[in-house]
Order: sequence, then structure tokens, then C-alpha cells
Amino acid sequence: MSARPLALSVLPLATVGLAAALLGACGDGGPGPVLWPRPEVEPPRAAYLDDRPWLLDLSTWAGVGCGEGEPDDARHLGDFGVGNGRVFALSGYACPINTLHTMAGPDYQQEGDFYSDTATRVFVAGASPAPVHGRMFRVRRTAILVSAESLGDLDLVTVTFAPTGTAVTPALERALLRVVVVRNASGGTVSGVEVRTTDATV
Repeated sequence: MSARPLALSVLPLATVGLAAALLGACGDGGPGPVLWPRPEVEPPRAAYLDDRPWLLDLSTWAGVGCGEGEPDDARHLGDFGVGNGRVFALSGYACPINTLHTMAGPDYQQEGDFYSDTATRVFVAGASPAPVHGRMFRVRRTAILVSAESLGDLDLVTVTFAPTGTAVTPALERALLRVVVVRNASGGTVSGVEVRTTDATV
């Protein structure tokens, strides 16, 4: 049996040195990975939530927007889904930040379009104060959304969910429910306060 000659590739010394440098950068001598920092977002505040502490077990993924100096267009806002398999909507995706967007129900395939965007607004003496801060949260391991808006003297907190489970009636299964809490953050008296559900596009 004849022996075959062994073929060797000879690399220039500079190439070998470059490869060694790159390998060293990826090994123990190089910098470690840099992770995104956990966002510091002020949690919602309301006695209703304090009485139900499981609603304050919030995911670290939170949306901020619609306040002073905060994002106010869909490209820079987070979107949070709420639904139960029969009804669905997105929230945190438009201003006001509690807006329910692209709502769909059991008959959505029979309709030509989604329902109109709907928002909860606070009015004081007939005028709706501009938000100073807006935040959207999701309760961990649920499809329950909690929004919080600072409106100067008042805070607006909403809890939005779609009922599910064996005890839920067929009518409730086709509904999105929202709890609305208005909190006086001023320490004084605020008169002429109204809460309205409005077309968010107006």
C-alpha cells in the first residue's frame, strides 16, 4: 500500500495572529454580555389595587407613553393584548394609553371592520386634563391589564380583562370588562369630576 502525501495549508503569520486575537476577545479575557436594564416604572397607586394585592404582581414588561415628553405614536408604544378567545383588544398602543384598540368580538368575521377605538377619560369642569405620565402593565401569568395615568391633581387607573372560566355566563364571555378608579392625588377638593367612555379617535 502506497502512502499518500499529507497536504498542509500554511497561513501567513499575520492571519494566525488575528484569529488568536479574535478568539481571545470571545473567551474569558473579553467583556461580558450587556443586558438591557430593568425599566424603572412607577407602579400604579389606588386603594382598589391595595385591597387586591395580586393585581400588583406586575410583569417587569411595562409600557410608558402619552404623557409629557413621552412617546405618543404607535411606533414607540408597547401593545398589550387582552382577551379570552372570544373577544380581544390591544391596549397601550394609542393615546390615551388606556385606549382599547382593534377590538374584535365573536362576530368579527361577519363585520367589515374592527370596533372603534374606545378610551376612558376624566373631565374636570368639562375639560379633560392632559396626562403628565402614562403607564401600562400586565398582571403576571394573566391577560389582565392595568393602566395608570397621572393627570395633575387626579390619577386615573383602569383594570381591563375578559372574563373566563366555568362560572362565567355566555353573555360575560363576550364582554371586555373595565374597572375605573379615579384617585385624588392633590390632598384638596377637586370639583366637577366626570368619567366618560369616549371614541379615542376624536
